[in-house]
Amino acid sequence: MSAGCGGPWPRCLCRGQRTAGWCWPPDITCWLRPSAHTSPQRILCHTYGRGRDQHIPVPGWPYSVICALETGRSSWTAPLDALRLAPGDDAATVTSGQMRELVERLMAAA
Repeated sequence: MSAGCGGPWPRCLCRGQRTAGWCWPPDITCWLRPSAHTSPQRILCHTYGRGRDQHIPVPGWPYSVICALETGRSSWTAPLDALRLAPGDDAATVTSGQMRELVERLMAAA
């Protein structure tokens, strides 16, 4: 794992950063649960292209997911962390804290 940009590591595909062969992009994705009427903390998640190219909000839970992507021609991925966002959470703040905690956990395990 490299915190800096110096070194013989390949460039990450997501932002041109140098890493030890991995790219860790975060993504916000929703687990749609339109018929789970008694489930707590559901919010309206935007969906795109469901049915007839309509953008329909569907009840569900948003998750911030961080995966490891291998650089190069492989399509190999490994989910590293997932965190459910609560209603009213700022996605950027939650995801940056999640990334910080993930890096700390990985450094402690190394």
